[in-house]
Amino acid sequence: MRTLRTVLLLLAGACLLAGPRGLEDALAAIQAGRPAEAEQILLSLQRQQPKDENVLFALGMLYVRTNQPARAASVLERGPRLTPTTSAGRKARGAAYAPWSEHGNATHPFSEACRLTPTDAEACYLLARNHYVLNRFEEAIALYRTLLPRDPHPW
Repeated sequence: MRTLRTVLLLLAGACLLAGPRGLEDALAAIQAGRPAEAEQILLSLQRQQPKDENVLFALGMLYVRTNQPARAASVLERGPRLTPTTSAGRKARGAAYAPWSEHGNATHPFSEACRLTPTDAEACYLLARNHYVLNRFEEAIALYRTLLPRDPHPW
């Protein structure tokens, strides 16, 4: 009996030391079609690591996949505040609006991403595409013209 109790205590301690499941488990749950499980893992990770941009991005994209645009935008908005000089969070926030055709809301994040990192062809392409969808053809064409020389084999 004493040995069983010792083993149970050791297992409980190991579980406490291991902590919550990680980002890999959340991504696996998303891929397996278990969004509720993924959300619980990500929310737990967010409580433990509130400034981890990867956790915020994964949670935001989960909300995109589960058709929760307001929650997605709210979560993805926090990333750029954590890393104000990089374009990745802004690009993700702009992309979060795409599934709901909220191109007007995507313009500012894409513009900021392109401004912060002009060599990020993807961010600038997304901005150009966004301008095109909004019938702002002159702005789109101007951006496309700056992007094409960057790619030696655009076709």
